[in-house]
Amino acid sequence: MCAVHLETGNISPLVIHCHTFPEDFGFTMEHFPKLAVRKVYDYELELIYSNGGMMMLDGKTYPMRRGAVFFRRPGVYTNGRDPFHACSVILDMAARSAQAGQAYGSDYYTMRKKPQEAYMNPLLDAILPCTYSSNADKMVYLFSRIQTEFREQNPASPLLLRSHTLEILHDLYDHAVSVNGKKPSGNLNYHKSVYRTIQHINHNLSDPLAISQLAELAGLNADYYCRVFKSCTGLSPSRYILENRLKKARDLIIYTTFSIQQIALQCGFHSASYFTARFRDHYNATPVAYRKRFE
Repeated sequence: MCAVHLETGNISPLVIHCHTFPEDFGFTMEHFPKLAVRKVYDYELELIYSNGGMMMLDGKTYPMRRGAVFFRRPGVYTNGRDPFHACSVILDMAARSAQAGQAYGSDYYTMRKKPQEAYMNPLLDAILPCTYSSNADKMVYLFSRIQTEFREQNPASPLLLRSHTLEILHDLYDHAVSVNGKKPSGNLNYHKSVYRTIQHINHNLSDPLAISQLAELAGLNADYYCRVFKSCTGLSPSRYILENRLKKARDLIIYTTFSIQQIALQCGFHSASYFTARFRDHYNATPVAYRKRFE
């Protein structure tokens, strides 16, 4: 999925929908449905109310605990395993689609629609996929306020919904900074030349992507381009390319019947054996073994 640069000042989350699971879908903890792996189409914040169970998110598995908050981005894949009780808030991160009040029903977890734009922003990028909050009671309060305002839709509800959501995002960012030990360095705005090359990379993962060509596209010499790229993304250009090729390959492994050779070529790997080695290094399983997990 192609990422779009979003200035920090333009982060303006619109709550598209809010629900509790499993109650709002007609299930109970005693009669809990088996959930299939699903693709995420919007930004999602999910607060876990119960202990027990596991959550798969973007190829990794996390234990579910009371107060844990999952932050899902458009285009990732997720799956909750074992009964769990949660509140989910569905967001348009830049309030561009004006879908407030969209009636997601029991088909929410199986629906297909065009994914929302995935935004590229240092503050959002810093937030962890799973945060084990040190103040679970505060998270429960904020999510309950969002739930109440979304259902009641008072005149001031849009402001309160945005305010509560921003407070949650801020707390998740603060937690990520404390875990990582430092705040993002330098200018929080992505360098425009790097953004241009990231767009090019995301659109051309199946093609050869030479650092010299990317630097030329950015109008920078190769050494300086690599330094600016890493300061913006936290990754070297070559590492960014590899990780995004592997993510694309993982999705093709899960959701298509393409052969490993076909997937390797579509994701820019020159041979199936090289692809298999890199995939195993990243996901601790061969492509064939990884596919069997979802059969």
